[in-house]
Amino acid sequence: MKAKIISVVFAILLLPACDSIDPKDNTKAREALIGTWKGDGDYDTENSGTKDYWKTTRYANGSYDLEILTLDPKKKTYEYYKENGQWHVNKGYYTEVSDKGGEAKYIILDLSSNKFDYNDASDTDHTYYIQEDRVKTSYNLRKPPSGYTEK
Repeated sequence: MKAKIISVVFAILLLPACDSIDPKDNTKAREALIGTWKGDGDYDTENSGTKDYWKTTRYANGSYDLEILTLDPKKKTYEYYKENGQWHVNKGYYTEVSDKGGEAKYIILDLSSNKFDYNDASDTDHTYYIQEDRVKTSYNLRKPPSGYTEK
């Protein structure tokens, strides 16, 4: 009986950590996004079959660092890309402005202290979404597999 009570209490204590953060609450959303995040997926519809892996670190001063590794298993090639810029949240939207001048705007679909789901702001049907998971600051982006050459 004691073990059951401890399990229930532990589960109740974990619930707040899993709660979603209101993406329209700019202060809470901004605080939740500060840190290091990773993601992966196949989001490049022009180069279907490629796989992207990325690491983003968002800083409290509004800057970010982004690393992207794109693998093409058919051609056994990879591309590695780094970007820096500024980020902000506003009323449920997340925006990145690259130091090179590019801007990307996303709608925040779900946000918690450990998960960030978003989609291109222009995509109205939300048939897919991009997901990032929080990782330790020491996390390193994966390396290309052996046998792959740089594109």
